[in-house]
Amino acid sequence: MSAPRPRPRMRPVRRSEDAEERLVRRSLRHRRRLRIMARARRWGRRFGRSILLTVLVFVGGVLTVAQTGRGQGFALDVALGRVEEVLAGELAVGGVRSGTLLGGATLTDVRLVTSDGRPFLTADSVVLRYSLPRALIGGPPIRSTVIWGLDLEISKYTAEQPLNLTRLVAERAVAPDSASLRSGRRLVLGRVGFRDARVTILTPTSDPSGAQVVPGPAGEPLRRIAFERLSLDVENASVAPGSAIEFEARLASFSSDIEIVDEPLHVREAFGQVTYGPRGIRITEAAFRLPGTLLRGDLTVGPTRVGAPWTFRSDLRTDGWGDLADVHWVDERIPAGRLRGGIGVAVDRGVHLDLTAVDLELEASSLTFDGRARFDDGMRVEQMSVAANPLALNRLEPWLGEALPLDGWLSGETLFDGTLDDIQARGHVTLVPTGFGGAASSADFSGRVLLGERRGRRAPRTSPAGCCSESGAARP
Repeated sequence: MSAPRPRPRMRPVRRSEDAEERLVRRSLRHRRRLRIMARARRWGRRFGRSILLTVLVFVGGVLTVAQTGRGQGFALDVALGRVEEVLAGELAVGGVRSGTLLGGATLTDVRLVTSDGRPFLTADSVVLRYSLPRALIGGPPIRSTVIWGLDLEISKYTAEQPLNLTRLVAERAVAPDSASLRSGRRLVLGRVGFRDARVTILTPTSDPSGAQVVPGPAGEPLRRIAFERLSLDVENASVAPGSAIEFEARLASFSSDIEIVDEPLHVREAFGQVTYGPRGIRITEAAFRLPGTLLRGDLTVGPTRVGAPWTFRSDLRTDGWGDLADVHWVDERIPAGRLRGGIGVAVDRGVHLDLTAVDLELEASSLTFDGRARFDDGMRVEQMSVAANPLALNRLEPWLGEALPLDGWLSGETLFDGTLDDIQARGHVTLVPTGFGGAASSADFSGRVLLGERRGRRAPRTSPAGCCSESGAARP
C-alpha cells in the first residue's frame, strides 16, 4: 500500500506597506473631494439665494418705478434728461397718466419750444407704446405714438429768420461726421397718429391784403396755411435729423379742412408716401378723397427753393368724374356740375390753376378747358383754350356781373388771354339765340374786349377770313 501524497502548503496573504499607503491616500483624496463638494454645494446655495434676491430686488424696483406715482415721476425725469441731450429747445411734460410703464405710457400737457423761444408744439396727451424686450435685443423699441389735441406751428416771422424746425435739434446731435449719419441709420418710430390736431404754417409775405394773411408777433404780415381738424395715421415712420430726407413714412389715413384761402378745402381721406426735407412736406403717389371727387397725384407744402416762403402746390388728376362743388373754394362763381381731367394747383398770392383737358358738364352746357388761370382779387387767364359744345349764355352772367340782353347757346372754340375787364380773344363760335327764330350765326374773330370802367370800347380786329365787320357783328 502506497504512502499518502502530502498536501501543498498555503502561502500567507500579506499586504505590503506600499499597498496600504495607496489605500490611505485614496481614502484621504475621497474625503477631500467630499468636503470640497459639500462646500461647493453650500456656496452654490448661497450664490443662488443671492441671485434670486438680486432679481427680486431688481423686479421690485422696476415694479416700484413702473407702478407708483413717485417711481413714474423719477422715470419721466430720467427719460426727459436723455431726450433733452439731443434737443436745442425746451421740452416740458406735465405728468404721466399710466397704470404701468412696462408696455407704454401716456404723457400729459406736453410743450416744446425752440432754442430761441418760438413755439413749436403743444399737446393734450401723447400715448406711447413700446417694447422693452425689443430694446434689450437691439430692435426698434417704439411701436406706436398717438398725439391727442396737437397744436403744431411751423414758422418763420421774417425773411432772415430760420425756420423754427431748424432750432429744435442740438447741432452736436446731427454733426455731419456722426457715426449714425455715416451709416445712414434712422430712428424708427413705427406708427404715428394725430387726433383732433391743427398744423399751422406761417411765413412772411409782402402782400398784407392777401387771403389768409395774419399779423405776426411784431405786427409783420404772415401768410398762413392751416390744416384744421386734422386726423392722420402714418406707418413705418422714421426720422434722421440732418439728412436729405429727415422724415419718411407711409400715409395710411388723413382727413382735414385745409385753409389756404378764405374757404377751406375739405379732404376726407388720403393715402400715399409722405416725406419731409428742405423742400417741405411732400405726399407722392397719393390718392385724395374729397366729398365728391377722387384725385390722384402729388401734393407739396413747402418752399419752391431753399429760403423761400412756404406755398401749397399739387399736380392732380381726377379718377373718373368729380363734383365741381369740391373746387368751390377757388371762386364762389364756379357753378354746380361735374368735372374730369388734370388740375395743377398752386397757392401763392392767389390761386393758380393749370388745367389740362378739363371737361365740365353743367346743366344744358358742356365745356373743355386747357390753359392757366389765376384767381385773386379778380381773374386772369393765360393761353386758355375753351371749347363749348354748347354753352348756355346765362352761364356767363355771374362772370360778367350783369344780365345779358338775349338768351341762347354758344358753341365753338376760343383762346383767351387777359382779365375779364381787358381780354384778348380769338376763335370761331356759333350763336343760336332763342326768341329770334333760332337762326344760327357763326363768326371767326380776333380782338380785344374792354369791360368794366371802359365798357363799350370794344376793339375787335377783322380776321383773315373776313367774316366779322369792324363793329364785331357776325354775318349770318
